Amino acid sequence: MFRHTAPWSRALITSERYGSRMSKRRHSSTTVPFWSTSMITSRTVCTRFSSARRRSAEETRTKRLVDENAAEVAKYDDLARKALAAGNEDDARTFLAKKQQLDARSASLRESYEAACANAAKMRQMYDKLVSDIEELNSRREAVKAKVAVARTQDRVNSIASGADKAADAMGE
Repeated sequence: MFRHTAPWSRALITSERYGSRMSKRRHSSTTVPFWSTSMITSRTVCTRFSSARRRSAEETRTKRLVDENAAEVAKYDDLARKALAAGNEDDARTFLAKKQQLDARSASLRESYEAACANAAKMRQMYDKLVSDIEELNSRREAVKAKVAVARTQDRVNSIASGADKAADAMGE
């Protein structure tokens, strides 16, 4: 095999060289799909329900944009005041025009922030409900397991008792 200098050819060589091992890992019988596990834990919900994290990230991102916009508005307002104090009315008008543009943008940013906050609250509420439902179902599952174990033990006790009664009847005759 000759050596290529292009980066995509190295990837091909790597896949040719390690292809059999990669496919064995990919189709290994030790990996279990998410839906075939016997018990779902709250940790599984955390990893599978990552959109709640995305929602809070969206909330912080929009909050940062609102804060940055407010800082820009304050900056241009201060610059306009300084320009008026220095007697530069043209500069003050440009700064005020820029401030008005930022003010108009701040309304839409606030609306998007409020929507992100509402979505984040809704997602947190759904996440908490899912976690509580999973915990409840796991406790029910454990209760059913306990009832099955009690029933099996009772069956064993009954079979031993019936065997002892048969033995006593056989000896008593």
